[in-house]
Amino acid sequence: MHARAVAAPWLYLLLAGMNILHGGGGAGQETPDFAPIDAYVEARMRSARIPGVALAIVRGDRVLYLKGYGRADQSGRPVTPETPFIIGSITKSMTALAAMQLVEDGLVALDAPVQRYIPWFRLADPAASAQITVRMLIDQTSGIPQGPTFVTWNWPNDADAIERHVRLLAEVQPLFAPGSSFAYSNGNYATLGMLVQAVSGRSYEDYVRERVFRPLDMRHSHVSQEEAERDGLATGYRWWFGYPIPAALPFNR
Repeated sequence: MHARAVAAPWLYLLLAGMNILHGGGGAGQETPDFAPIDAYVEARMRSARIPGVALAIVRGDRVLYLKGYGRADQSGRPVTPETPFIIGSITKSMTALAAMQLVEDGLVALDAPVQRYIPWFRLADPAASAQITVRMLIDQTSGIPQGPTFVTWNWPNDADAIERHVRLLAEVQPLFAPGSSFAYSNGNYATLGMLVQAVSGRSYEDYVRERVFRPLDMRHSHVSQEEAERDGLATGYRWWFGYPIPAALPFNR
């Protein structure tokens, strides 16, 4: 995959947050004492064995407090408020935002079939495939199962990776009739990422950079592993028997 792309839009956005300055107290306002906050966070980190945390406290449109705690990797490098962390499936909110922007732009209709925008999209059941709408993808009510796009994280991260994930769905039966129930599936959001590409004419990652990150001044948020590593990406962890174990990012470059 080219250096700017991601293997799938719901997994690998690397987010640190907006690059905005502390908001100090105004005239007549006392400066809050954040020492109890620090003590609480540090105590919880010890009890839960959390290696590193970045904290932001916001009131209205002002950031009152930014603080990094612990280490970003096994070298002992400290976490800062600008340290990018892997956010995994929280990325689904970014993908849904991208899709809804296209709805607001009049380019996508929520209750239109996905095949209007991705003509080759299908599951193993042709009738069910034709009934799946954009809204069902967002709501996780399409019936698309989790498996096919969940087990292929280690695919090469090239420019066609999102499309390859979505084309895998042609091999699987839906879990239920579209719109009749709920089932969490990465396949829904892989398909939404493909829809963003098909409708916008841009790669998913370029779209998110231009329409999500840039307007929000999110300078430490990234859509590629390489970009995030250059910006000080923190090590991700998996939990085994209550202990954090460093985990490699789930895709190859």
